[in-house]
Amino acid sequence: MDYSTNLSSNGPIDVLTHPGLKADVKYIFSVTNTVPECIDPVEYSKAATKAIHNNSVSFGPYPPALGHEPLRDLLKSSVSKRRAIHCEPDDILITDGAGGALKMLVNAFIGPGDVVVAEQYTYLGTLRMLMEKGAEVIHSDIDAHGLIPESLDNVISDLVSRNKKPKFILTIPVYQNPTGITLSSDRRQQILDIAIKYDIPIIENESYADFRIDGPELPHSIKSLDTDDLVIYVSSFTKLLGCSLRVGFMIAPKQVLELLEVRRPSHLAVVTVYEYLSEHYESHVTRVAEMLKARRDSMADALANYLPEADFTLPHGGMMMWIKMPEKINSWALLDEAVENDVKYNPGGVFRVQRDQNQFFRLTYSHNTPEEITTGIASLSQMLKKHLDS
Repeated sequence: MDYSTNLSSNGPIDVLTHPGLKADVKYIFSVTNTVPECIDPVEYSKAATKAIHNNSVSFGPYPPALGHEPLRDLLKSSVSKRRAIHCEPDDILITDGAGGALKMLVNAFIGPGDVVVAEQYTYLGTLRMLMEKGAEVIHSDIDAHGLIPESLDNVISDLVSRNKKPKFILTIPVYQNPTGITLSSDRRQQILDIAIKYDIPIIENESYADFRIDGPELPHSIKSLDTDDLVIYVSSFTKLLGCSLRVGFMIAPKQVLELLEVRRPSHLAVVTVYEYLSEHYESHVTRVAEMLKARRDSMADALANYLPEADFTLPHGGMMMWIKMPEKINSWALLDEAVENDVKYNPGGVFRVQRDQNQFFRLTYSHNTPEEITTGIASLSQMLKKHLDS
């Protein structure tokens, strides 16, 4: 039986990607995995045991529609302290990671031909979701301070004049994926003002807000400035605690939450995350930052030593570096050769609808040890230099 002949006619549209991204290699600079050493088996086991002991009765029925109430209470306090967002537990939906939250929003609001405005380079997973739905994703220019308000206004004005009003403005304003840029404080209000001007909701994805390594304190979230119910806030504990745990959350107007077809995460995972965070949130964030700093610095040093042709800005947080090379380097075309050298990265094109601008590529530093990062960058640099010198 060939099941491909039975596929739904309204299934996802095929999206061009690079097969090399599925390769099994030693030096994984293409995925923002959780830092392995930060997963403490003893404390995770204690949290899971406590979660089962305290919540076994709740495993019989389906979990509450919005998710485990104690975790939503914890989040209410956490986002107030960390991101200046003031909300109630009933404004918070526990989700299957940030990806699950975004998938619900895409399924509810996006159809073929709908327009979404995103940053000049945007997270490949969300971009793929939108492209599979047949959405028209329009990129808006960025600089070292994030989305450029004047460019965003011009893009939206042009779209509206052609009767193509965007459904959403999509942004990752903290340690942006893939560029690592944090949107400046003054631009946050300007971008919100543009959203108000055109009555277009903002999806604010802050999945990396817990990963500050050094540098200035983070600006308040865009959501914290919102008084018009225009900002839908998405974040996650996936990268912080373990990618397999898949626990995230959304803060949104009640009307939005009521319109979603909820994708529930594992209740066991949710209650375990709650029990762990209720005792270890601050210490875990601090530990992760320390380990990310060592990895980031190792990658920066290795690039400076082995590949001085690489142009990048040291990120103050997050898990990635955005690299610009001389134009003769095509990161898409060279990925297969990198894989042959046991290294993976993300070509710049996977963050663009047009699959262009491949003199850029993204390197992630959360998975491998500092020592492995040095060796992997040395190997990658040797390969790239052959093409720079040819």
